[in-house]
Amino acid sequence: MKNLKVIFYCSVSLVAVPHTAMAQTQTAAVEAASSEIIVTARRREERLQEVPLAITAFTAEQMQGRQVRELRDISALTPGLNFEGYLGGSGTPVIRGASQQRITDLDQNVSSFFDGIFLPRAYAVNPGVIGLERVEVVKGPQSALYGRNAFSGAINYVTRKPGDEWRGSIEGTIGIYNRFDGIVEAGGPIIKDKVFVQFGAAISSFDGDQINSHPNAGADISPGSTGRLGGWNNKSYQGRVIFTPTDTLTFDFGAYHFDTLAETPAVIQRKRSDGPAIGATNCGAIKGGNRTLFCGELPFRFQGRPDLGGAQPSDANVDPRNVGLDSNSTILVGHAGWAPTDGLSINYQYGRVETDAVSGGSSDTDPVLGSINFLNPAAPRANQFQVSPVGDVTYSSHELRVEYSPTKGLDLLIGGITSKLNDFDRFPLAAGLTLVGTQPYDINGPDFITLTRARTLVDTQAIFGRINWQVDAQLGFAVEARYQWEDKAVTSGPTTFNPAVGTFKGNWNQFTPRFTVDYRVTDNNMVYATVANGKKAGGINGGAILAAERFFDPDSNWTYEIGTKNTFLDGAMTVNAALFYIDWSNRQVSITAGGAAIGIVGPGIIGNAGPSSVKGFEIDASWTVAEGLNLRAGFSLNDAKYDKGVIDTRQRDFRNCDDIACAANGDIGGNQLERQSKVQGVFSADYTTPISNSLKAFGGFDASYKSKQYSDSVNLAFLPDRFLVDARIGIRSQAWSVTLWGRNLFNKQYATASFATFAATDTVYVPIKGANRTAGLTGRYNF
Repeated sequence: MKNLKVIFYCSVSLVAVPHTAMAQTQTAAVEAASSEIIVTARRREERLQEVPLAITAFTAEQMQGRQVRELRDISALTPGLNFEGYLGGSGTPVIRGASQQRITDLDQNVSSFFDGIFLPRAYAVNPGVIGLERVEVVKGPQSALYGRNAFSGAINYVTRKPGDEWRGSIEGTIGIYNRFDGIVEAGGPIIKDKVFVQFGAAISSFDGDQINSHPNAGADISPGSTGRLGGWNNKSYQGRVIFTPTDTLTFDFGAYHFDTLAETPAVIQRKRSDGPAIGATNCGAIKGGNRTLFCGELPFRFQGRPDLGGAQPSDANVDPRNVGLDSNSTILVGHAGWAPTDGLSINYQYGRVETDAVSGGSSDTDPVLGSINFLNPAAPRANQFQVSPVGDVTYSSHELRVEYSPTKGLDLLIGGITSKLNDFDRFPLAAGLTLVGTQPYDINGPDFITLTRARTLVDTQAIFGRINWQVDAQLGFAVEARYQWEDKAVTSGPTTFNPAVGTFKGNWNQFTPRFTVDYRVTDNNMVYATVANGKKAGGINGGAILAAERFFDPDSNWTYEIGTKNTFLDGAMTVNAALFYIDWSNRQVSITAGGAAIGIVGPGIIGNAGPSSVKGFEIDASWTVAEGLNLRAGFSLNDAKYDKGVIDTRQRDFRNCDDIACAANGDIGGNQLERQSKVQGVFSADYTTPISNSLKAFGGFDASYKSKQYSDSVNLAFLPDRFLVDARIGIRSQAWSVTLWGRNLFNKQYATASFATFAATDTVYVPIKGANRTAGLTGRYNF
């Protein structure tokens, strides 16, 4: 594997000339050059290479050829993007190292959009089972045009439009561990030039690739994690109608539904309270006879307590009652557009998102041994279950945009949006669930208590605009800005221990500009510079004790970026790069609430920490070396750190540090931000050759690298770097294709993600094992 890394870095150095329009690996002749890909990152259609932004654009063909089924797959091919699903409902995308500390927050640092509609929860869309035209990853603050929480970037899911001719496809996949996919979609005109439709349906199922040593692993528990771990059973349906009564008027309506049932991956719990028997903690202060923290590489193999009658060590031992994610989502998108002249267009867009989710499972280190019931310590040992998120969210929006080009080289946009968000979430916990049970848990049953319950209402209005001035054939300027008004109300309670219900309200106004200058050295070479402000919504602490801690402010960053976009060799090569600096203030972090009684540590709430910063560089290149041979290499460096003097109040107040492993006063200045890789790289190669007049053979591979990630702000526990290789070979004609593919080809054993939680009573580290090698055969017929 060491030699593979050497080959990987050599390949990057040979090919990596600048190219921040990421993910332009060409999978054979079906793909256009990156300069021809159309994106809508600036709320209008533009050629990818002409947009002065760092964008990754994946086409439908690229995703199909690589078996892209989730955002994690996209992040593996996109330097500068980290994403892990964690425990199903807490997936958190990270762009350019700007990670958020709390993965369960409603508001995240990266906004996701579906055909331009904001997705309040990232799990609302499963990108692998819907007819997508492309996925765009837009890097850098996009708050000016995208609004809510496009703090460090945005992810756009763009669906396929029906064309002037009927086209469709049928696709099927079979693979090891009972992998089965079926997709059918079609679209075209039902009244020529007037009415067009697109529809489709998809199913995808997988038993999982990781052995579960739990004695009830084979029990048929639904919902649950039966048999192997990491499986899923997903369904999606889509329908779309476009009506063009005149050449200047268009109506477009789409409806999309997603059912997601995902099993828990191989999750390992390592707790301070387990004592020295399994070495869960090995450094820091001593509390209750145990060290408080873990230093070093986090083990991701299950370590039970056979000395107490628990399970034997194994790769994984997970209670099969665990549910990774059980979610149902419906998305409605409506659009009306009027373009009376070539220089004027008026567009209205309506969006509605409804989604509900349940995700949770055992919090026992050893699910066979169980835990002491903290509500009744005299009772026999039992299983403890934590379930979060549990809830639902509804989001609706109305947006109006007017675009006007009064003269050549000058484009104006002005718009307004109003939106409402209604999010309900609660946190049930069972301290005495039946030990090694075989029935699904019931979060509304007598075994569960409710620790938190909250309904959040958010009412947002904003006006936004853009002035784009192309001074001449070479020089261009753009100014984008948004002013936003947001009212938020949080109703907390009732809970098991507090029957009271309290409602707290707050409001925030924010202005987010973006300035861009670009200069075209030639028709194929551009340099640009941007200065942009990004903000993430402020909020309310329902559990705060002190009035001064009831509210927390928005995150804010100023990002300064210079970049270049280039096309060489008559379009055969694209090379782009970007250098950036992120000045981040008011980072939202977990803190301990003040005002608690003497001797009592207050509850965890959200506060604003001191500043952080990210210094970074991105480079990417794609090159058609010869007919049929395409190479791509990409690299990113994100030096994301807490600034000098920043204090982690949890480490200070819980007295976890001893001034040896870490500073007792909680000083984390200079430490790397957690749960993101400083270095990422990708190298891809694809080759296609004719084998007859009508058939072509093809093959390719993707090699991806991510450097180590710290699990905590004190930079003590970490996951090591990882290097993964995927590959594919196949045959295709103009109408059909057959592809044999493999993921994690060398069966690398690694931890894909981890997080740490800190409380007065315990410290918990949760590493999550990555997927093993999988393989399958995919057939596709186009008509």
